[in-house]
Amino acid sequence: MKRTIAVLLTLLLIACALPAVIANSASSDFTVEGGVVVSYSGSGGKITIPDTAYSIADSALAGNTKITAVTLPASVTSIGNEAFADCTSLKTVSGGENVNFIGAFAFDNTPFLKNSTTEYVRVGKTLLWYNGAASSFTLPSDMVSVAPYAFSRSALSSFSASSLQTIGEGAFYQCASLSSVSIPASVSYVGAYAFDGTPYLSSLGQYPVIGDGILIGYSGGAQASIPASVRQIAARAFSGSAVTSVSVPSSCFAIGKQAFMDCTSLRTLSLSTGLVGIGEEAFAGCTALSSLQTPESLSFIGKGAFLGCSSMKYAELMGMGLHISDAAFMDCTALRYALCSRNTAQIGEYAFANDSAMEAVSIGPDTMLIGSTAFSGINNLFAAVEKDSFAEGALAEVAKKMDAHGDVDRDAYTSIMDVTRIQRYLAEISELTPEAICVADYDLDGLVSIYDGTHMQRFFAKLL
Repeated sequence: MKRTIAVLLTLLLIACALPAVIANSASSDFTVEGGVVVSYSGSGGKITIPDTAYSIADSALAGNTKITAVTLPASVTSIGNEAFADCTSLKTVSGGENVNFIGAFAFDNTPFLKNSTTEYVRVGKTLLWYNGAASSFTLPSDMVSVAPYAFSRSALSSFSASSLQTIGEGAFYQCASLSSVSIPASVSYVGAYAFDGTPYLSSLGQYPVIGDGILIGYSGGAQASIPASVRQIAARAFSGSAVTSVSVPSSCFAIGKQAFMDCTSLRTLSLSTGLVGIGEEAFAGCTALSSLQTPESLSFIGKGAFLGCSSMKYAELMGMGLHISDAAFMDCTALRYALCSRNTAQIGEYAFANDSAMEAVSIGPDTMLIGSTAFSGINNLFAAVEKDSFAEGALAEVAKKMDAHGDVDRDAYTSIMDVTRIQRYLAEISELTPEAICVADYDLDGLVSIYDGTHMQRFFAKLL
């Protein structure tokens, strides 16, 4: 289309404008990584985002005072936090008909947003900002998203939508008169604080669930038994609460970012099978949490998910293709051992860094990525790893010693006596050291159980 326009301009003898259009729109001015625009180095003016991009990263063009207009291609579906913030010359945004998600403050402090006089500002399928004074608003049926803080502190008392899918962080924050909300079950994401400070939230009871089973807050007592209707726990839903015990049902597949952050009284956590992902900093600062056992269904532990859980003594990490992100268990200073199941795919940078009490870790042969700083700050680490595995090589300079799984009594032989030690441990007749526990997970499922002894017996009987 741009080339066609350029030809027409040339035929109309206004070619003097052509070089500027080409310069401002050159794809080479953009750094695009994996379909995401991460930066812009052009001279500003009117710019066109490359049609090879599907997303614009957080702060990608923030602070550029030369950009006056932005054209978004149909390929772009999301715009990150503060992507165009403080672009103080940006007056117009066009195109982007498929944009269905916009992060917080994406166009903050721009003339495009500040000078708008329409009832609402939209970009593609997303309502970016509400300028109206009406007490009731119905979202147009062709819009699927409400951006962060879009209605924040407005006089709105009633809101309805028929095609809504996502509600951004703080979208209706402190709307003191908002008591009537009608949204469809198609809503699959609700950001933190979306309805905080509204009568609507208060009316939903101690377990406010909206959309597709999303729990957006909690106002109950010390023990929380989350209803089976819950499919997701939204960002910061329990953050800072006085809850001491939480039971997550098998219906729940995701725990959002910072969902339980700084719940300093939380001691007991039960995660039922069905959970797939634990978000970034979901349990960070839960300083009373004493242990962790994840379900076999788990695939993802987010960045800093258990950061600073300073009372956690052990972590039994079962999962399916489990990804343990950067700093997931960093600064868990009481953590003595961690059992990572065979299905652990990778362990990120600083995953267990500064866990000064850590004595042992078990890692299976299928783990093919371990960050070089994953165990930094640990002085006397023992690693239960399989011979010639990736983990053995990756931890060669970190672990004080390593051994294969099976020799529970640490006598340099694997025998029926090791099975007996496991059985006595499970019967609570005797204790095992963290080192022995890590080698006792013979079947590498992230848990020491009767099945480890059974597998070992089958091996001795040459049935395996």
